[in-house]
Amino acid sequence: YLVIASVNVHAPKQIADSKAMVSSASLFYVSEKSIYITLPDFQQGEEDTQILKFHYENGRIDAKGAGKVKGRLKDSFSMNEYKGYLRVVTTNYTQEGERNSLFVLDEQLNIWGKIENLAEGETVQSARFLGDMGYFVTFRQTDPLFAVDLKDPAKPSILGELKVTGFSSYLHFYGTDLLFGLGYEVDAYSGKQQGVKLSMFDIRNPEKMMEENKYVLQNEHICPAIENYRALTIHPQKNIIGFLCGDAYYLFSYEKEKGFQINLKEEGFSGDVRGAYIGEMFYVADKDKINAYHIKNGFAKTGELHFTS
Repeated sequence: YLVIASVNVHAPKQIADSKAMVSSASLFYVSEKSIYITLPDFQQGEEDTQILKFHYENGRIDAKGAGKVKGRLKDSFSMNEYKGYLRVVTTNYTQEGERNSLFVLDEQLNIWGKIENLAEGETVQSARFLGDMGYFVTFRQTDPLFAVDLKDPAKPSILGELKVTGFSSYLHFYGTDLLFGLGYEVDAYSGKQQGVKLSMFDIRNPEKMMEENKYVLQNEHICPAIENYRALTIHPQKNIIGFLCGDAYYLFSYEKEKGFQINLKEEGFSGDVRGAYIGEMFYVADKDKINAYHIKNGFAKTGELHFTS
């Protein structure tokens, strides 16, 4: 069973409301008002995605709609609710090859607008939405970054397409004018991965997007943050981008003129490493230790705490 439950934090001993369903769903998206649950649906050699919608206002869980779109969702960032509409990006795997689509669904999850057959032969690698704009990356040999105008939910339209080498598996807005991408650099001819790639896209003009700067960690191929965004610590206002790559934790800053700059590279980490900041201190936590660094003192190491079993 898949169970949705709400708890009143002022009376936590009692379940306020709950709903249960027979389901193998594993991909969810929660907005300020709604919970969306997706389930793969295979029919006649093609894969659709069923979407269920629940409201949870004041702790009361109510079913509000069910719908279906063609294709498969990459992750929860492939969904976004805005002004009552749900926007969804999918890849449809068919006998003729891959085809990508963007759907806009209304309050009852009826398809209100759509763009189909985008970047045939490629697959969606990442997606991000902000207000009336949507951005997503597909990949085969190069990395097309698409900018989509969603002002009219009934008529979404492609504003721009930027092709660069490699691809971004995760996108994150870095202020209002920049979009950060984390993924892999790939040889445009052979398709061979060359290392972990950081990209900064200038999205001020969606019709003329550009890759403002990039940085490649050569011959690095193990980076948990590419598949799990929780392993990435990013804060545009503090100008911090931190993640584990191989056995080293990297901490980058970014400036337009200088590009990506490595402020910290500390080796000797592995597994589910996490970075966190408190005031002027930055911490890197491993399974058996926590290291502390002073942000305003050039990230100088100030201490190390080891755990004992």
